Amino acid sequence: MRKLVLTEMLLLVSIFSYSQKEKLPLKAGDEFACVFADEPDPEFPQGIDSLRRFIRSKFAIPEAIVKSEKRIYGTIVVNFKVESNGLLNDFKIVKSIDTTLDAEVIRVFKLIPKWKVYPCTGPVYMRFPVTFDLNAEE
Repeated sequence: MRKLVLTEMLLLVSIFSYSQKEKLPLKAGDEFACVFADEPDPEFPQGIDSLRRFIRSKFAIPEAIVKSEKRIYGTIVVNFKVESNGLLNDFKIVKSIDTTLDAEVIRVFKLIPKWKVYPCTGPVYMRFPVTFDLNAEE
């Protein structure tokens, strides 16, 4: 009997920021200290475990995959941008295992609420892997 398994969706998954911050031009009134600030990257407000729970709670396995007898497993990697106001956008799948899963991952990431950012944080590009093991044998 086949069983639909959404393996600890974010097992061994962490958020990787490749810290590619955009250089923003200085304007009159900008804080000079921000030019040299080395602040942490943006983060999900309640931490990584809370982000994992959020993604799991919003993720719906596409019907085509539920009906499929084929086992689908692997990692989808999504890149996105955290703006200086904490909103996420510019989502791109950089590693795919299935196009219907890609679309669902993007849909869920668009639901993620604002992230915690710091005063000098400019836009930051982040990378997040999502691991799947669907339709695995019991």
